[in-house]
Amino acid sequence: MEIYNSVGQYQCNNCGYIVEIAPVASAGVFATVGMLVLAFWGYFLFVHSRPTDSIITIFLYGAAVLAVLVIVGATLRKNTRNPIVKATAEAPDVSTVSGEHVGKRAILWVEKLGFFAGLIAPLFIIAALLGVAALIGYINYTYFSG
Repeated sequence: MEIYNSVGQYQCNNCGYIVEIAPVASAGVFATVGMLVLAFWGYFLFVHSRPTDSIITIFLYGAAVLAVLVIVGATLRKNTRNPIVKATAEAPDVSTVSGEHVGKRAILWVEKLGFFAGLIAPLFIIAALLGVAALIGYINYTYFSG
């Protein structure tokens, strides 16, 4: 995940311990992607289930839900428990992203907006990609179908 967000290293003023903190927006992105994956898996698991489905599949689904909650919770906990972040009441401004890629400015902009921006950013990206695909399909069907 380090190439997609700006993970910062901060040193505690009291004990000198170095903590790596990911922005809260990355926790929001992970939560949204995790919920979408779990919804997709849950749809096929529970809507198209058969009486022969075992308890093991339901246990694995529950374990996946817990894993998403633990990972998102751990990221949010680091941000709320860190004295530097708590003192400034917002994530520190980190202007570096590992590597150079096309989405660097957009990623930094979303990270400055916080957790809820991270929650809705994947939905906007999905909607934009589906919109472009629908536009290409419409143009292809309207002007190039023979």
